[in-house]
Amino acid sequence: MSRNRNRPGHTIRCTELQLSIFMRAGDTFGGRPLYREIIDRARAAGLPGATAVRGLQGFGASAHLRAPGLVARNGSEPVLVEIAGDPDRVRAFLSSAEQLVGSGIIAAKTVTVVRKVADVPDAAASATT
Repeated sequence: MSRNRNRPGHTIRCTELQLSIFMRAGDTFGGRPLYREIIDRARAAGLPGATAVRGLQGFGASAHLRAPGLVARNGSEPVLVEIAGDPDRVRAFLSSAEQLVGSGIIAAKTVTVVRKVADVPDAAASATT
């Protein structure tokens, strides 16, 4: 039986709270990269997902802007951690994030999340064909 991978499935729309946490790649907590500590704690808090991305260019409070391109990674590169989830769970996690981030920005905003969910055939029904 072939699957139609282009099948639309269904869409779930909901209102969630999103945290955007801006920091430097070299920021640490307890000897670990700060972004990893935040992601591990978000997972332990039962949040549905977190992503860390390293930025190509940016500036912070010092307004020092480095040239973009292939430069040596020295820990000053911007890193953004994004987390979205149930507003109550994210608000509860926010206090933990505030304690971890010594220098950086935490922005919270309400977002509409659109999830595309593939319809997965029932395993029992597939076994009978």
